[in-house]
Amino acid sequence: MGEEIIGKSIIKLNPEIMEQVKITLKKGECIGKETSFISKKRRKISVIFSTFLIKDKKGNPKEIVGFAEDITMRKKIEENLREEKIRAEKLFSQLEFAHQTLREIQSQMIKEETMVTTGELATGIAHEIRNPLGIIHASAQFCLDTFFLPKDLRKHLKTILRNAENANKVIRDLLEFAKPADIELKPGEISKILDKTCALLRAKCLQQRIRVVKKISKYLPKIMLDEKHLEGAFLNFMLNSTESMPDGGTLKISGDLKKDKKSVIITISDTGCGIDPKNIKYIFTPFYTTKRGGVGLGLSIARRIIDIHKGKIRFKSKVGSGTKAIIKFPVINN
Repeated sequence: MGEEIIGKSIIKLNPEIMEQVKITLKKGECIGKETSFISKKRRKISVIFSTFLIKDKKGNPKEIVGFAEDITMRKKIEENLREEKIRAEKLFSQLEFAHQTLREIQSQMIKEETMVTTGELATGIAHEIRNPLGIIHASAQFCLDTFFLPKDLRKHLKTILRNAENANKVIRDLLEFAKPADIELKPGEISKILDKTCALLRAKCLQQRIRVVKKISKYLPKIMLDEKHLEGAFLNFMLNSTESMPDGGTLKISGDLKKDKKSVIITISDTGCGIDPKNIKYIFTPFYTTKRGGVGLGLSIARRIIDIHKGKIRFKSKVGSGTKAIIKFPVINN
């Protein structure tokens, strides 16, 4: 740097230095200030220019001495370090995202493997039970239709029929869980499915004194859906809500387009009894139920239907306050 400064006017190199000299002269303080100038080779040179006031024996200002320390290389190193830090933070963020993605993929693979195994087991059990159950049902029906039987015996046979039909429903659920019927996705309006599902529950809600509040946007875009199966999933969520409000309450259904316009958000909430925090993590587990006489497949099947629609579902619940199901579906990409 020396050859760039020797013999040159400091003021001409950087006019700001004159202000520094004036302050040093006025206050008598040593001042160090970072500044810069352009060299002959049009290269920016950064320096710390320090000024000192020299006084005579009587304490009067005699002269001002200036020292210039070339910090160009240091500045360059600091800049490189800043860039490396930003790059490292970016790489760390990418690695963290990749790690999270891998964990999600691993979790999904474990879940899918478990579902396949459970599905195969369910299919085997269902087929093994269905044939003898069909014989029991047919035999009981044959006896009722063919023979004149005492009242008590007919009552017992009707009980057999009723329970055989219930068991057959469980088998259908098992088979549906193991291998959902063919789902055909095509563009459709989710608001119409919600309206239809609410209509199916109108009588039950009136009977239980449940107030239904719908707040569904008129401008929801179409999504890829299977009307029949999605209606079944929504019906399952809403039935769970009505069952949690035997003495009345409020059932709210809303549908909105997310701000990024990439997803449709459906929420189904109630003012029912809520779900115990220790149970909520198991609600989608096959065969897990807290209902008396329940099988524990309804929500598992509904979850699979949502998954096939490329949707995501989560629950929020508070005991004594109610439960909210939040379901997100991707809109059709134009």
